Order: sequence, then structure tokens, then C-alpha cells
Amino acid sequence: MCNYPKAPEHKIEEVSENIDRVYEKLTQRHPSSKILLIGDSAGGTLATALTQRLVLQNGKLPSKLILLSPVMDASMSNTQIDKIEPKDPMLSTVGVRSAKKMSAGENLDDPRISPLNGHFNGFPPTLFLMAEHDVTYPDQVLTVEKMKASEMKVEVINGEEMPHIWAFLPVMKEGKEALDKIIEWIKNEE
Repeated sequence: MCNYPKAPEHKIEEVSENIDRVYEKLTQRHPSSKILLIGDSAGGTLATALTQRLVLQNGKLPSKLILLSPVMDASMSNTQIDKIEPKDPMLSTVGVRSAKKMSAGENLDDPRISPLNGHFNGFPPTLFLMAEHDVTYPDQVLTVEKMKASEMKVEVINGEEMPHIWAFLPVMKEGKEALDKIIEWIKNEE
């Protein structure tokens, strides 16, 4: 687990540098073929952005990536969000945007905080868990479209009427089922 520096004390530049150093140390100890990145919410954002940087730098990529309800566009400007926000019991566009501004200032288009604005060519196989009652869902849909267009392998688990990070809520039947699928996906040697 990576306990990365948090905003507002630390900006996205510091957070990204910290994560890059942690990943570099990890690849010095283990072959990248044995490394799998899992990130939920902001952690999913950071795992995606790290992978984008690794691709651009021709770095050692993790073998797989698992993303659970990542925030893919910090601007929260997708008009489809307005339809979902009343159903979201956990997040609001104002709250997400405010948190992201604490980390990135006004530059919410930066792929380090809005990976939707980056590229997905060369990505490792990715398991993407989305939740229909999550304000981050519309941007996740766009991200999956970009991932598929880049011809990377992406498997989607769509949480119908589920909230943010539902797969980590095993008190819910759907959460337990999703967690079981994550474990199965991790074990799959493909």
C-alpha cells in the first residue's frame, strides 16, 4: 500500500513524484511482471496517471491494473454528471472539484489529476469497476471508450445502481460478488 502525501499540504507534483519513487523502488525489488496496481477513487486516479507516465517514459509497466471508481476528470464538467448527482449518496461535484483544486490549483486538465486527458496506448490489462450512482461514472464511461479505442485489454464490471467504491463494501451482496471477481481476476495468470 502506498500512503501518498495528501492535499492540501501537498500538491499533485509532490504526490506524483512520491508515487513514482515508490513504484521505482518496487521494481528494483520485484519484476514488473509480478506487480499489479489497485487503486480506488483518488488512488485509481493516481494509479492510472502513474501508468500513463510509465508508458510515456518506456518504463516497466505493472502486469495488471485494477481501478475502482477512479476520478478520471477532476473538472467534473461532464454534463451527464448532473443526472447522476442526485442519486450519489457519497460524493458531490462541488466536493470532488474542491478536493482536486486543493491538489492541482486551477489546472484540473493536467493528466496527473485528470487521466481522461492522457493516453491509454500500451496500457497493461485493466479491470475497471464503475458504479452507476457515482458522480465519477460519466467520465469513467468516456475513459473506457478511450481505452477500448486504444486497443488495450479492458474488462468492465458495471455496478448497476451501486455507489462509489461499492466493490470495497462487502456488507453489500453486490460488493462481495465484485470483490470475489477482483480476487479471481488477480489470480488469473493471463
